[in-house]
Amino acid sequence: MSRDLDSEDLLDEFAEFFASQPSREALLSYQLPPAVVQRAVDLLDRASAGQLTEKDAWDLQQFEQMELLMRLIKARLQEVA
Repeated sequence: MSRDLDSEDLLDEFAEFFASQPSREALLSYQLPPAVVQRAVDLLDRASAGQLTEKDAWDLQQFEQMELLMRLIKARLQEVA
């Protein structure tokens, strides 16, 4: 059985993506891998049910921060278009 993805996995994903020196177009079209999205959805469901562990709550907060970061980057890129 595979382990759940966590905030470290998300940071690794972001680091790998940014280290690849993505083009403006790649940044604008970037989407998280489906497994990461599914983990975030699972955490949101568990949060709604009041079933988050402390680690889950931390991971969810980190996922939300990374999502906000990508939205800000994309917004800035669109402003200078």
